[in-house]
Amino acid sequence: MTSYDPSNSYPTYEKWSLGVQKGFGANTLLSVSYIGNHGYHEIFNNSSINAFNGFNPAFVGLPTAAPDPLYRGVSWITSAGVSNYNGLTTTFQHRISSAWGTGVIQFNYTWSHALDEISNGGFGPFTDNSAGVGNTIVPQNPYNFRASYGAADYDVRNYANVNYVWELPIKKLFGGRGSDYLTQGWQVSGTVFARSGLPYTVYDGALSAGTLAGFGYNGQLVPQFVGGPTASCGVGAAFTNPTNPCVLSAQFPAPGSETSFSSGLRNAFRGPGYWDTDFTVMKNTKIPGWEKGQIGLGFQFFNLFNHPNFNIPDSDTSSATFGRILNTVSTPTSILGSFLGADASPRLIQLKAQFTF
Repeated sequence: MTSYDPSNSYPTYEKWSLGVQKGFGANTLLSVSYIGNHGYHEIFNNSSINAFNGFNPAFVGLPTAAPDPLYRGVSWITSAGVSNYNGLTTTFQHRISSAWGTGVIQFNYTWSHALDEISNGGFGPFTDNSAGVGNTIVPQNPYNFRASYGAADYDVRNYANVNYVWELPIKKLFGGRGSDYLTQGWQVSGTVFARSGLPYTVYDGALSAGTLAGFGYNGQLVPQFVGGPTASCGVGAAFTNPTNPCVLSAQFPAPGSETSFSSGLRNAFRGPGYWDTDFTVMKNTKIPGWEKGQIGLGFQFFNLFNHPNFNIPDSDTSSATFGRILNTVSTPTSILGSFLGADASPRLIQLKAQFTF
C-alpha cells in the first residue's frame, strides 16, 4: 500500500550566493563564488512505515506490533525531507594571442558538500554498481529517518575541469602561402574532467532478506560498521589485503547477524576518483558568397587516452563479491548519450560534420 500525505507543504528552497571577480589586464579574469542551498519539505519515500518486529530474532528499534494490523507493507510519501549544500567555486580564464595562434583556456575548481536523508526522494538510486546497490533509497530506520542524514549520493567534494579552444595559424606557419580554403579555420579544443570519489553505503543484504520475511517490513535495512574507514579505496584486493587501510572484510559482523539499527553514518565510504579528457580537431571552411555560412569537418575523441574509471565496489556484506569493483563508469560526455544502456567508458571516436549560418 502507498499513502501520500497531502497536508504537507510543497518543496521549498532557500539559496544564497556571493561572488567576486578580478581582472588582470585585458585577457585574464579570476572569479570566486559561494553558493548555498537549504531545502525542506522535500519529497521523501518512507517505504516501511508499517514495519514491526514480526521476525525471529526480534530486531531492536521496531514496534512489537504493526501500527495498523489491517495492512502489510505501507509506503508513505511525504514532504518531510531536508537537504543542505555549500559550494565554493574558483574560475580562472585567460585569453592568448601569439605567433602560435589565438585561444582561450579556462580552469574551474569546486569544493562542495551536499547532505540529505535520501537522495532523489527515494525513487531511484543515484549510483548503481550492478551488484550491491551502493546508495540507499529508503531510510535505514522507518521510524527515525533523520538518522539517515549524511552525505548525499551525489556529494562530490572536489571537482575540477579545464577547457580550451585554440585557433591554429596554419597559413602563418606556411609564410602566408596556400589557399585560404586549406589553411584557414583550423581549430583544436578539449576538456579535462577530474573529481573525487562518490559516496556509498555498506549494507547487509542477508539481514534485509531476513527482515523482509518479517510481516510488514518491505524496506532495506542498512546496518553499517560504526566508525569505518573513510579513505578512498582501490580495486579488488584493496578490500582484502590486511596491509591496506581500506580493508573492510574484518570490520563487519557476519552477514545477517545484527539485531539492531546501526549508528553509523549513511554514505560513510568513498569510491574511486575519476578523470577523463576529450579532444576535438575541426576544420571550418567559409562558403563563398555567404557572409556567415561555413562548413565544419573534424574528429572528436571521447576519453582520448582510453583511461578506465572504476565504479563503486559491491557494498553488500553478504555478497560473494563484497568489496570488489565489478565494472567501469561512463564518461560525462559521449556520442551515445546518457543512461541509454550503452557502454561509453572506453575511447570513442566520431567524424563530425556541421553547417553553421
